Amino acid sequence: MYKMNYELLRKTINHFGEQCQKNKAIEELGELVSALSKEPYGGSKESVISEIADVKIVLAQLELMYLSSRVKEAVDFKLQRLESRLIGSEIMNSMAKDQFDLEHYIKQKESGPDNG
Repeated sequence: MYKMNYELLRKTINHFGEQCQKNKAIEELGELVSALSKEPYGGSKESVISEIADVKIVLAQLELMYLSSRVKEAVDFKLQRLESRLIGSEIMNSMAKDQFDLEHYIKQKESGPDNG
């Protein structure tokens, strides 16, 4: 498991400047999109993995630039919202299954024991 070297990331931001590193993030994100879009058509998983690593690094730099605590708050909020949506979806799927089972049961009862 890796440990992000935030000291190195801060030095990089200070050396190259925030705008340069934002441009680098845009470049790396584009390369990840490209690698992901090529993978189903014979593209290399290794390319995707390499681009994920690059993106993780530039995202960590962006997080430093945009106040880590604010980013963490936003991530927490969005994860809670996602969890709520999943729970809601599971409930809806369960209700839909129950409704299907009920409708199936009613149809079987209406058609009689010999027709079911």
